[in-house]
Amino acid sequence: MSTGDGKKNENATALFVLAHVPLYNEIIMTAARKVFTATTRIMVGIILTARLLLPVSPVHAADFDISINRSYTVSESGETLHISERRTLTNRSSAYYLPATSVEEFIIQNFKEGFDQSEIDSKTASIRVTDGNGRPLDCSTQTHNEEIVVEVPFSRSVTPGQSIVFQLEYDADELVETVGSVINVYIPGLDESYQQLSTDPDTHTTTQISYTTTLTVPKTMPPPTFTLPLPASTSETTVGTVYTFSTESIIGTSVWHQIGNRQTYAFKIAQPVLPWDTITPNQFSFLSKGQYTVILPRNYAETNQDVFFTTITPDPHAVWHDDEGNVFASFVLDATKKNTISIEGYITVELTGDAPDLESGNESTVLDIPSDGSMDRYLQAAEFWESDAPEIRQKAGELAQEHTSIIDILRADYEFIIDLIDYDDFKYGSRNTRRGALAALHGESSVCMEYADLLIALARAQGIPARAAYGYGYDPRFSPGEQEDHQWAQAWIPEYGWLTIDPTWGETGREFIGRDLDHALWYVASVHPDEPNPLEIVTADISTEPERSSIEISAVNSIPENTELLSASDLENRYGSIDSNVDRIYLTIQTSMLGRVTVTLLPVCSLAFGVVAFFTIIVRIVRFFVRRTRRPPPPPKNSAPPQVAIPTPVPSSPQPTAVPVSTPDQTASPPSVPGPINIQ
Repeated sequence: MSTGDGKKNENATALFVLAHVPLYNEIIMTAARKVFTATTRIMVGIILTARLLLPVSPVHAADFDISINRSYTVSESGETLHISERRTLTNRSSAYYLPATSVEEFIIQNFKEGFDQSEIDSKTASIRVTDGNGRPLDCSTQTHNEEIVVEVPFSRSVTPGQSIVFQLEYDADELVETVGSVINVYIPGLDESYQQLSTDPDTHTTTQISYTTTLTVPKTMPPPTFTLPLPASTSETTVGTVYTFSTESIIGTSVWHQIGNRQTYAFKIAQPVLPWDTITPNQFSFLSKGQYTVILPRNYAETNQDVFFTTITPDPHAVWHDDEGNVFASFVLDATKKNTISIEGYITVELTGDAPDLESGNESTVLDIPSDGSMDRYLQAAEFWESDAPEIRQKAGELAQEHTSIIDILRADYEFIIDLIDYDDFKYGSRNTRRGALAALHGESSVCMEYADLLIALARAQGIPARAAYGYGYDPRFSPGEQEDHQWAQAWIPEYGWLTIDPTWGETGREFIGRDLDHALWYVASVHPDEPNPLEIVTADISTEPERSSIEISAVNSIPENTELLSASDLENRYGSIDSNVDRIYLTIQTSMLGRVTVTLLPVCSLAFGVVAFFTIIVRIVRFFVRRTRRPPPPPKNSAPPQVAIPTPVPSSPQPTAVPVSTPDQTASPPSVPGPINIQ
């Protein structure tokens, strides 16, 4: 799994941002700027230019007060927001008045990307304008640049000391979204250029504009996950919980309120298996294998993350976990054929139950960290985690010197990194190679892995155990197949355990320290950022570039009923691990060069052996028949064996030679031999 972050989308709306990119504030500001500009144009520009202006007289207070009360109420279904904007115009001048011919103008912004006329029509149909007593007022609407412009004629003039009220109400669905089991509510903020007191350059009149922003959530809704920024006050009513935000708190940012304490993700992993071996004949393919080892998503205590598997094909050769809790599945497949490893399942994260409480570890210091060696691997310097570099050590000391508790030191590191690093979308998109902590400290281009690497290096230099975490930061703007793999950091705190810290997402303005529902953890690394490898392939021939896994992840409402679920422990019990020496040797032969040599030579050796065996058999048969033809005829029945003459040594003096006498039973006489000759 390569590491990276979400994609930059210049046209993306701020209202659908959970992304781990630093564009959140920029997009939010764009939306907020439109709202604020529209409001000031309406209230200051149109109203003041519509006035019947009288000679200017000195004033010491604002000539006009404009009080804007914005109210957002979540529907019972959680699918829409009922939006009410109540404007109260008060004439505090003694020299000006607003004539009855004035027109109040509202602009209803479109916060959803793209133009959808049906949504514009639906929103327009819900518009209702009333006065301060709830009586309907005439209005006209028109669409301009994807915005709905609502014009309301004044029913009377507003003389000094008088007020007039306009209340606009409508329903919208783009400011509330359901992401799986979670509901996100967004309220546009005010641009950083907002000033409470403004002066009209033509009339020199002053106008004071004040905002009150409230969010009402029905009692039937689940508890909130977080609210950003923190509300100035919270109250309970018969309708539900009311959150009130001060004007100062929404300048330069928008409200983000998340409802729900549980999230469910569905995931699909597809790992292509290439035919590495194009030489071995099919009849010997059983000796040519490729071993694929894939990292699976794992359980995680901090967020009560549980992983369940529904499909895993083909059957893995083994499933096991390491001492970090990372889960691995090994597949031994035919290296001569194309295939696909498919793994599907669900991930649930929950912020209730037995998850640790961050507050319980707030007072822990570095001195509370065990010194028995169990944390050594999380404190050592490594490639890209240069915690022993002088610059890293110096900055780590500066950040830690004013704090004693681990959590306060980590927050200082977190804020420093957010202020130091600017997310580089070009690096992510075209040349995303890891640069490491030291390069990030020097201001080089960075994406999520540099953010995390720098935090890990700083924490380790401060004596705080830290490690890398890999997985997915879910962004509802993107489809399941477009979700980008992500890296963040984890630090260990006594009495708490491993704490999630995501400085990349800190660019959104929300503090991503501690538990949240937006991260799905896959695996962790402690010794080196590239160990373990999310995909390992062992085969005799790997000259072809392997294909990356295709991973889809999406937020769903719940796991379907009657779904057969298997945990990682269930898989381990079913398939076991590679622990047999015989198994390891056989696997090595199948996936190593030795195996390739074996399967290459085996056909040749087999053919040679067959040829030799064939000719050996032929030779033996020929020799057998040749021997039969050369064998003497068998003797007659009951005949004596032939006599064989045995040479007799020749004596030194002539001796008479005995001649055998033929017997009547013999059928043949031996050859005649000359008898002895007497010499006279």
